[in-house]
Amino acid sequence: MSCIAEIGIAAIAEKIADCTVGAIGRQLGYIFQYKSNISNLKTETHNLGLEEEKMKELVDAAIRKGHAIFEITKNWQKDAEEISKQAKEILEDENRANTGCCTFKGLLLLNLVPRYRLSKKAKKMCVSVVKIKGKVNCEKISYRPHLQNDFTNKDYINFDSRNETVDEILEALGDGNTRMIGVHGMPGAGKTTLVKEVSTRALEMKLFTEAVLVPVSNTPDVKNIQKAIAERLDLQLDKETIPERALLLRNRLPQEKMLLIILDDVWKELNLKDVGIVFDGDQIGCKILFTSRFERVLLTDMGVDKIFKVGLLEEAEALNWFRALVAQTVEKFSECEDLVNDIVEECARLPITIETIACALKDQRRYFWQDVLNQLKNSNLSDINSE
Repeated sequence: MSCIAEIGIAAIAEKIADCTVGAIGRQLGYIFQYKSNISNLKTETHNLGLEEEKMKELVDAAIRKGHAIFEITKNWQKDAEEISKQAKEILEDENRANTGCCTFKGLLLLNLVPRYRLSKKAKKMCVSVVKIKGKVNCEKISYRPHLQNDFTNKDYINFDSRNETVDEILEALGDGNTRMIGVHGMPGAGKTTLVKEVSTRALEMKLFTEAVLVPVSNTPDVKNIQKAIAERLDLQLDKETIPERALLLRNRLPQEKMLLIILDDVWKELNLKDVGIVFDGDQIGCKILFTSRFERVLLTDMGVDKIFKVGLLEEAEALNWFRALVAQTVEKFSECEDLVNDIVEECARLPITIETIACALKDQRRYFWQDVLNQLKNSNLSDINSE
């Protein structure tokens, strides 16, 4: 055998020896470091448990505030729970292994194979526990979700007499030359219900991406109006004075290209600049829809571009709807039948009045119906006008 060959064989043998000795050393290390590996796993598992408790408290608090939890936070909780479960199983195995030890002539006899396996598992698991613990982020776990438009309009009845008005308002909303639209009608005519239906359809038709309905009433609260609009825009009004809040809104609105603001039940002139509603010329997609019982307020005070009237129901519509609402009662108490037409007439074909009276009459006997009819006659609903 040549010297070169002998040197090569020797190098190979030395390499094999190094690998073998190193491998044996590592295996023995798991046995010699058994206690420390188990102890480290206990410590890190305990610390991970503290982090899990802290995260749970933070998540629960965020949910109570109405916040949405980031998916990365949810995933961390799931991963941490699984790793904690696996770590605890290893520690339970360690307890059972110690229980199985026995003594002989004062010496503790240990099964080295289980200790080796447990030590190896504990060390690897400790790495996983430390790793998942290092990924925890308690600073940013949730966010305030954008409020979804909810114009679910269960109260809307698709009367034929209203369909044309709804279609005309939608057409006006789609007209680029129209910025402000007014809807008027006497109290109880169903103006709010109708504009909610208009909003629902407008959003479905993609005329707008956002819509907000704000009650105004005869005593408008400008701060509340500002707050309602700002919440829809995810705008935080951190200023106290009305002019400062108006400026924040005024700076924010130009960023909205397809926004519908519904100012419901306007009784008198409302200064839109005081609120912060100022649309620039290029915001052709942003509109304001007013409702009021006073036509004059919409035309003269608010200066709307187009106006629509919500009138009374047709006689047949009013009667058919009332009968549908009280059908079971009339079937149960037939003596109420002859009062139906008189009650509907006194309701003056006002949708809200019809529904309110019908609900009150359900499951009531004739004497109650007669009493309600007398009260309606004394109320003179038919004499109410738009002013």
